[in-house]
Order: sequence, then C-alpha cells, then structure tokens
Amino acid sequence: MLEQTNPYAHRRIAIDGRLDVQPAADCARFNLRFAPEKREMAENALGLALPAKIGLMAEKNGFTAACIGPDEWYILADEDKASALIAASEKLYAAEPHSLVDISHRETGIELKGREAAWLLNAALPVNLEEMAAPGAARTIFDRVQIILLKYASEHYRIEVWNSFGDHVWTLLETASHEVELSI
Repeated sequence: MLEQTNPYAHRRIAIDGRLDVQPAADCARFNLRFAPEKREMAENALGLALPAKIGLMAEKNGFTAACIGPDEWYILADEDKASALIAASEKLYAAEPHSLVDISHRETGIELKGREAAWLLNAALPVNLEEMAAPGAARTIFDRVQIILLKYASEHYRIEVWNSFGDHVWTLLETASHEVELSI
C-alpha cells in the first residue's frame, strides 16, 4: 500500500477569521481523456458529471470533475469510490477507448478559505479570480509552478499541486500571508 506524503501536513495559516489555509483532505485524483462528443456516454458509464466547457466544475456522487482541456477532465473522488471508478472505466473501454489515469500519488491539495483567500492567491497567480466561475476550475501557474485551481465559492479555493512543488507553493502562500496579517 502506498503511503500518502504531504509536505505541509502539520502546517496551517489562520488569520483572524479572514484567512484559513490548510492541507486539503486527501482523496483519489484522476486525469480523464475522452472524446468530447461522447461526454454523455462517459458520464453515464462512470456515474459522474463532466462539464462540457473548459473552466467549469461539477460535483456528483462524491466526485468533483473539472474540465481543464477540450477533451480533458481532472477528477477528485472520495477514496472509497476510486476502485469503482477504475472498474467502470475498464468496462467502458471496450465500447469507447479513453484514458483514465490515477494521479493520486503525485499530487497534494491546499485549501484556502476566507475573504482574503483571493487576495492571497493573486500574490502569485495570473488569473482574475473575480471573473472566474464558481464553481470553476483552471489549469494555471502559481509563481512558476503548474497547478489546478478549483474555485468552490468566492471565498473557497483549492490548489492541486505536484508533491515535489508543494513546499514551494506553501512557502509562497505563507510569505504573502504576512501582508494579510499586517493588513498591508
């Protein structure tokens, strides 16, 4: 069995109810590539909602799916649902070739909440968060690191980042949070 490693498992940034940054709850993570014109077939077979437009995110049956490319979805799942998703994908493959890759081992999540969360993200993020849909998603960069950004609400975000860059992203958030703390 693989052991989850989280480079910031025991760290937290909390500032007067304005900002709360902590490691996101662990989950299974998948990258799905599927012919966009057959998206509904994938939804029915896999039991999840797949947004049709890049930048949108949907939640259903313990799954969160974000459209991050014309034929690509980033999927978060409760760990107890991962094996069922893999089995459904294997069954579907006979009818429609596709790619479902378990990327749980390579990524970790950081959850940001509070009215200063968007400000903190914009310290190193080139995305206008006010214009981003909620719920919504984007494959983007934080400083020079590729991330998947999930926006659940105007004050609730999640960053998905490769484990090897997790400490770098966390340290940048921690550094920028000092300005939030000082109300600069």
